[in-house]
Amino acid sequence: MSSADTTLLTSSLIISQLINQNVDKSLFLTKILVVAIGIASIVVALFVTSIIQSLLFALAFFSGAFVIPVLLGLTGKKVITNQFLLAVLMGGFIAVIGKIIAVNYHSYWGNSIIVFAFVVNYLLLKKDISKMQFLQTNRS
Repeated sequence: MSSADTTLLTSSLIISQLINQNVDKSLFLTKILVVAIGIASIVVALFVTSIIQSLLFALAFFSGAFVIPVLLGLTGKKVITNQFLLAVLMGGFIAVIGKIIAVNYHSYWGNSIIVFAFVVNYLLLKKDISKMQFLQTNRS
């Protein structure tokens, strides 16, 4: 077993357990996630040919996704747990978009977007978006 298939299986299991707690359904979801993450990995490998560059993209995702939740957890701050997965995904993907812009276009704007990823992550963890005014439907 190589480290690549271990990482693929581990990431699929973690995401599967976050989405679904039922073991029977989780196995099927894990199989689908292995295929999906594997295809995504192949696509990334086709476009990012440098090992260092791919590690920097992974670092951008993980920092955008997990720095704020870890800091809030270490300081004992309360967060909205229902929005944790959304906050991690949004923070990570916005940080990767910022990294792509920083590498390919303009580093100032790319780095600004990476900082914005931290802000989005924090807001999603601290503000209940289901109670926000613009998301409320008018029931008359």
